[in-house]
Amino acid sequence: MSNQDFASQLPLVAGGLLCLFGYGFLAYTSTAYGAASLTDMYIACAIGGAVAAALWWWYGKAEARLSVGLVVLFAVAFRVVGVFAFPVLEDDFYRYLWDGYRLVEFGTPYGVPPAEFFDADLSDRYTDLLDAINYPEVATVYGPTSQWVFALGYLIAPASAAALQGIFAVADLLTLLVLLRLAPARWCMLYAFSPLLIKEFAFTAHPDVLGALLAVLALLAYQKRSWLWVGACAGLAVGVKVFALVLVPFLIGWQWRAWLSFVATIVVIALPFGLIEAWVPAGLQAMAGTWLFNAPVYALVATWFAGASFTVVKLSLVGSFALLWGWLYLAWLRNWWRGGPPGIEQLPHGWLWGVFFLVVPVLNPWYLVWWMPFAVLQPTLMAWVASATLLLSYATGINTQQSGLALYEQANWLLVVEFGLIVVAVVIDITRRRSRGDWNRAG
Repeated sequence: MSNQDFASQLPLVAGGLLCLFGYGFLAYTSTAYGAASLTDMYIACAIGGAVAAALWWWYGKAEARLSVGLVVLFAVAFRVVGVFAFPVLEDDFYRYLWDGYRLVEFGTPYGVPPAEFFDADLSDRYTDLLDAINYPEVATVYGPTSQWVFALGYLIAPASAAALQGIFAVADLLTLLVLLRLAPARWCMLYAFSPLLIKEFAFTAHPDVLGALLAVLALLAYQKRSWLWVGACAGLAVGVKVFALVLVPFLIGWQWRAWLSFVATIVVIALPFGLIEAWVPAGLQAMAGTWLFNAPVYALVATWFAGASFTVVKLSLVGSFALLWGWLYLAWLRNWWRGGPPGIEQLPHGWLWGVFFLVVPVLNPWYLVWWMPFAVLQPTLMAWVASATLLLSYATGINTQQSGLALYEQANWLLVVEFGLIVVAVVIDITRRRSRGDWNRAG
């Protein structure tokens, strides 16, 4: 390496070490449930976000070569640190561990809520696990792909959050490696350094990153015209979260082999549990029917149409999105019919995921991992701003101990800040598009 090349990597090295210090600090404070505070998380994530933005700006402005090897090395280091920490400000992993136990030991995690086992004769390990599950009266909401991975975690180390954290950190790193084959290194660096991704998967063990990995593998297979693999990866992605269907039909299009592979995959992964139970679990029905969190559009629509029920508002918003999605999909199919499969750069998902997340009644920050690969492939400021501001949704009653807030309630002013910044980013994106600006400059 020449002196000039070495000097060009110094900002990356300095920034990476600073981030490593921040995540190391968070891991040091997170030794048990509730040990790491909201402030601790925000300090670490603020450092990570500021460094990522500064490096993105610097390597675009200076047009210096960005070392892919160093980017991957730091990505690995950040996630390894997270795996050795206790999950931060989250308790969902208790459910994952319980589901893995139920699948391996009883053959299915579906149908019976954890509360039914409160009087069962269990070892202390599983009694403690059961006592920590939130909403124990509600059966599992998770799809069959997630359940098989929860079972893998159980086989590696029963009732161990670290096993799942390790699996999901590896999935996140594999997603990065696939993206490096599809997109410029500068944008992949943003993915590698993203505080949201590091916190939600290495530190917290949410399964959605499996869906992101399967989605980018489906994109890679689509690019190579490997239609059986497109269908298989798409089917597995839907098995992580059903809303992967926002993407899947665009990749399958007119290809009957891909559709056949897709259908075969969703049948095979769910058949041991019963197709209806696995794809429409009772817990998911309960969540879709009544849960509302971090969804300001619902509050606005309900205010404009005073007296409208939650069901009416939900159907109106989801129905509007379905019409938009259908119009885009028909246009996609028409283009495919006329000229063959369009390039992945023509997919509308660089912004369509953003619209989708605005109309869902529950918007947890880890859902954004489904959007992040498209924020690399089709860069928009709104996606990256959202990946930072949605971490504000952790400032609920349970984490702030603020008087007057229920456990999962957010302060109205925080919602305004969270989504107001996203609106500003949308305006900037539109302005740049109109002025023919290119976010991908010096990518």
